[in-house]
Amino acid sequence: MSTIRFPMTPAIAVDSHRDIDLLERRGIPLDGCIRTRTTRSVAEITGAYLRGVRMFVIGGADELADFRELPDVTVLVQLDFAGAFPRARDAERGVTPHAAARTVGACRAAGIRVAGFTLDLSRGPAVVRGRRVRRAVALMRRLERTGHPGLDTLDLDLGDRDAHGDLRTAVRGAARRYRVVARSAA
Repeated sequence: MSTIRFPMTPAIAVDSHRDIDLLERRGIPLDGCIRTRTTRSVAEITGAYLRGVRMFVIGGADELADFRELPDVTVLVQLDFAGAFPRARDAERGVTPHAAARTVGACRAAGIRVAGFTLDLSRGPAVVRGRRVRRAVALMRRLERTGHPGLDTLDLDLGDRDAHGDLRTAVRGAARRYRVVARSAA
């Protein structure tokens, strides 16, 4: 397990009902958890919601119908920067930075709060991962200026990699303005 030495908020990522079962057995409240897997059924979403999870990652506006009947749900939109690693394209899901404004607008129109974005930083060199963080922060600021207030969270999926180098500088800059949540597989 790696130690993250710059300002981030730890988060508990739940990927399945087994993760939720484990947390409940340990007495850990689920209201601060993030349901991270974007491919899931309505039953999985509803089950996690009924057990206390309120924040979900979505891969696009096509998933919004699954959340319309659930009050107080917040979503993080998965940004897809797969252009830097074309071979990984099939493994990633999400919206391009160019399509993010439409997705955030669709969420707002559906009455679903968007807290911010989530980034998969598990692949690529630190300089590329740092660039992705900076691009996501710039996107959040641009959306705030153009009528999408309330963006306050940047979720970083670090995978099993250590965060260092340019990523550290980028995160430090983002943390001045947003809540930065870090998740790792460690």
